[in-house]
Amino acid sequence: STAIMVRLNEVADTGEGFRFTTSETLADNNVCPEEPYYNQPTPGFCSAFLIGPDLVATAGHCVNAFNATNIAFVFGFQMEDEETPVNRFPYENVYFGAELVARQGSTCSNDWSIVRLDRPVENRLPLSVRRHGIVPDNQELVVIGYPVGLPVKISGGARVRSNVGFRTFVANLDTYAGNSGSAVFNADTLEVEGILVCGETDFVFESGEGCRVSNRCPDSGCRGEDVTRATEWSGLLPSDPCEEEGELTFVSPKVGDAVSRGEEVEVIWSSTGTVGESIDLLLFKGDFFDGQTWSPLVNQCGPTNRAEVTLPAGLPLGNGYRFRIHNRGAGENFVGAFSEYFTVAKNSSEGTPEIELV
Repeated sequence: STAIMVRLNEVADTGEGFRFTTSETLADNNVCPEEPYYNQPTPGFCSAFLIGPDLVATAGHCVNAFNATNIAFVFGFQMEDEETPVNRFPYENVYFGAELVARQGSTCSNDWSIVRLDRPVENRLPLSVRRHGIVPDNQELVVIGYPVGLPVKISGGARVRSNVGFRTFVANLDTYAGNSGSAVFNADTLEVEGILVCGETDFVFESGEGCRVSNRCPDSGCRGEDVTRATEWSGLLPSDPCEEEGELTFVSPKVGDAVSRGEEVEVIWSSTGTVGESIDLLLFKGDFFDGQTWSPLVNQCGPTNRAEVTLPAGLPLGNGYRFRIHNRGAGENFVGAFSEYFTVAKNSSEGTPEIELV
């Protein structure tokens, strides 16, 4: 759900999608040949990431009201292998700025912008963003973006270095120009903690070589990289479905599935809203509770919660079984629909898995 920002004249419609028109590589930036990614293409100028169905966030200095509609946001720009960059993109990977929703453009301080795209993004989900509080001191961080306009790079192993700023914090991220607008993630929660906006000088000139090399800083050295806190702009986002009243919906088992007793069965359910982080799974025969309970099971807001449970070896064979989830934080109230009906069958050690209808 991250995108490289490219000027409109750098993309061309092929009739089947889009391609980049520039052949510029990192080598064209007067860097020395030993620099990593020397021959990789550099079509972009900033990074962005998806925060709503048709909304992206980036740095304020990357976009303004005059150029917002002259930018293409390209998802899926990466290396296919060590030598081959992706250069052609299906239509569903390329979007165009429709309007600037909001912006603060103070470089190295409160620097952010939100852009509405020309249509909702397909096949990608908005990133989870911190809406309250601040990142913990010394928190481990990961940044995903497009340094110097290169194909996407993921850089981890960084930490919050200074957390005293009201609107920004400082981290020892390994980033470059072109990373401006990158999503900076909490490595533990995977929430976006902020937008990369400013930092140390990227390259230094090697006079003996006549070219530039990366400026290498110790973890506690140089000025560090500035990150605008997500809470500066997250109030403008669509409501978070994980913070609203929600429900549980079973994905499997499906109707007609045969589940072997005495063996593990995978139960999958989706969860929206504030259902609770700990739930019980109950077994029903028709409308009656069978007495079997598995608890506690971990529940997270998302489409694919999974649990492996084992049906009792002596469970009567037959159809009409179904699961139901009990929210441990809701007293006696059940939350979410029943699963579809499934059949309990013999397991492989019992011979032919014949079914006795009851």
